[in-house]
Amino acid sequence: MLDRVGFRVIRAIATTVAAAIVIVAASVVWRSVESPTYVHRFRLTIEAVVDGEVHRGSGVIEVRTTDYDVKMPGAKGISTRVLGDAVFVNLGKGRNVLAALGTGPHASVEGIAELTRSAFMPIHPGLTYRDVPNLAGAAPLTEQQVPTLVGFTDLNDPKTARVIAPGEFEKVFGKDVHFKRAFVEMVPAGTWPFNMIRGPAVLAGEPVTRGLEQKLHWLPHPQYLDGQSVCDHGRHLDCLHGGHFTRG
Repeated sequence: MLDRVGFRVIRAIATTVAAAIVIVAASVVWRSVESPTYVHRFRLTIEAVVDGEVHRGSGVIEVRTTDYDVKMPGAKGISTRVLGDAVFVNLGKGRNVLAALGTGPHASVEGIAELTRSAFMPIHPGLTYRDVPNLAGAAPLTEQQVPTLVGFTDLNDPKTARVIAPGEFEKVFGKDVHFKRAFVEMVPAGTWPFNMIRGPAVLAGEPVTRGLEQKLHWLPHPQYLDGQSVCDHGRHLDCLHGGHFTRG
């Protein structure tokens, strides 16, 4: 009798688990059809010349773009999510520059989400965000496309940050330092769900770069870098916050 009861319990549990798996799988399929997500990863590289030698930093960033404009009343448009760390370049003698996860003087995150598409647009006119995951190769960034560059006189103090234009390297770092170039390179984004759990490697794609907190010990930083909780575009830190250096 106990064996029969035990068997019925096990069968009921197995049926429940199987039903749950079917429901989850169905919801994933439904969402992939009704709200498709386009994922791409790219390696951002920043190069500077110091005393005639090239100093570079690079990192892999992921962009997820979800299209809600598919038979979903009240949910039209797209949403984007950026994952990764700012790119750190060691210029020597205590000097550094980071390419933040944003573009323009106020580090717009939307600019990073659009960075790959805008870089490849001259090569592929009419490129849309849906096409970006299918791109291959590398593309240069114009000075206007280069992510917001930030330098710290003290890496341990976020209040020492300043935004630096590519043409200001000599003025800020010295006559021996020059901005050279920046470019993006497409890398494998992996296959869901393996790219979410980072394995196995053949299915996970190129890993998103992490570890910037080992250099910027104040990360994560919930406020703006000047310690305020409200953004004022008139301040010298240009509304930079921890999310401009690590996201996701």
